[in-house]
Amino acid sequence: MDTQAIRRTITATAAGHGLDADRLSFTVAPDTLIRTTARIATHLAEMTASLLANLHPPERRLRVCPRAVKPQSLAAGHQ
Repeated sequence: MDTQAIRRTITATAAGHGLDADRLSFTVAPDTLIRTTARIATHLAEMTASLLANLHPPERRLRVCPRAVKPQSLAAGHQ
């Protein structure tokens, strides 16, 4: 991981919780980021699967009139 990205994450997290960024562990931060990212990815995959499972095509309308079938004599004479 990029050292600057980890430092920015530590600083943002510390500021959001009113903590001193220098007091947070630099070695624990990458593990925490990886676990959090994995949880977010899993949650996103579950949400996507749920949304896709609930998609249904619209109900088809019933025909107003049934199909007309040509009489055999007209169909045979057409050849």
